Amino acid sequence: MKGKDFLDKMEFIDDKLIENASKAEKSKRAKKSWNRWAVVAACLCVLFVGCTTVNAATDGKFVETIKQWFTGKTLTNDIVTHKEEVYAKKIVFCNEKIVVFADELGAVVYDYKEEAVLGAINLQEIQCNYINAETIKTQFLSEDGEKLWIYNEKNGEPDGEIYEFDLSNIQTPPKDEVPVISPINILNLSLKENLSKLKDLKDNSYSKYVDAFSKVPLVKEKLNDGDHSYSKFAYVFKNENGQNIVCMMVISGLSEQNQTTELCFYNLETNKYEMKPLNIQADKSELKQLPDFEYTGSDEIMKAVCDYLCDCEKNCSRYTHQNNAVYIPYPIILKVDEKDNKVNVYGNFYSGYYELYGNQLNNMGGGESPAIITFQREADGSLRFVEIKKAGEGDNYAKDIKEFCKGIHGLYEEFMNHESIYKKRSEVRIQMISEYEKANHLGIEYIKDYGWDPIKINK
Repeated sequence: MKGKDFLDKMEFIDDKLIENASKAEKSKRAKKSWNRWAVVAACLCVLFVGCTTVNAATDGKFVETIKQWFTGKTLTNDIVTHKEEVYAKKIVFCNEKIVVFADELGAVVYDYKEEAVLGAINLQEIQCNYINAETIKTQFLSEDGEKLWIYNEKNGEPDGEIYEFDLSNIQTPPKDEVPVISPINILNLSLKENLSKLKDLKDNSYSKYVDAFSKVPLVKEKLNDGDHSYSKFAYVFKNENGQNIVCMMVISGLSEQNQTTELCFYNLETNKYEMKPLNIQADKSELKQLPDFEYTGSDEIMKAVCDYLCDCEKNCSRYTHQNNAVYIPYPIILKVDEKDNKVNVYGNFYSGYYELYGNQLNNMGGGESPAIITFQREADGSLRFVEIKKAGEGDNYAKDIKEFCKGIHGLYEEFMNHESIYKKRSEVRIQMISEYEKANHLGIEYIKDYGWDPIKINK
């Protein structure tokens, strides 16, 4: 059976629905230039292959960073410390007792009857963390609340391995613990017998997803405003009466300093719903600020530009609101002109804010600034900032660039060659973040832009 036919039979979301939702999500994300995400870092080192331990050393890192996911100003009903402006976390499984929700780093198993976290699954460690990626999608399959299978799909085909988790015998842990839930088995999806097994699993599964906006009336009636965030896809399960219930996460109070997080259970048969507060004992500890970026290369012009951009950003009001994010510049320098101890640097000066998610830096938003930066060459050879001339927005964008390129053959065309600029931007960004990792040893392996595939950095 071909992978796409297999997935269609698995009742996964229609490809067109995913494509349209992805476009809408990316468009929505692009309008939020300084978006904030929840932080859950993960360093799980326990992994089973055919139930054989590979490495049992976690040294507490996974547990500690999972706790940070629930850090809030209050001890309950405040699992996020930021404003969710795109979608709330993805519900990957739900029945009449437990719910499993996830972002691109981890999945948390929560008993909403007892209001207790039962454990967490490290999606990043098993490389099944493609929750909002472009070409690879992490899929979740469940069976009657006892087993959960997680694997990736690429170009409509199963890709890699399937990880099997047992959710049936998880016990409520002590109050301050977040147990690691490890796979009990790993299946190779390239084997036909395993694809056949997945087909059999489908026959015992009654769960599927629906688009929350189009299928859950409550979303249009109440939640689709600027003060709420909800799971993009609602998870459907059957209650004891055989009725279809959808579950989604809802975050309220986006316009306020404190937010509340709830689980919404909507009965598709009766159109009635119930909201259950997501009461999670939070960790009071503060998230640590990432080290400041500092250019460590040998290019004196690049260093002068980066130093100026970093100093400028520290002095603006926006910097103080970025909490544990790090500001990283990645200037595209097109021309350097030095005359009479005046150094003019022409370029498009890109930069962004990044938060650490396990082994990747997530892009929280940023901007560009086509400009000329002028430095004074001092007697000791150092460069002192003098002034910056920036291009305006809208109709002034091209007009201003043309003005400060006047008399320099071909420079305006270089500024306006967006394909070339974007390629250089990508290269310089990888270079800057690679150098940042080498200087600080944070374990960064990828750059992640919301809605796109992770980008491997050079180490």
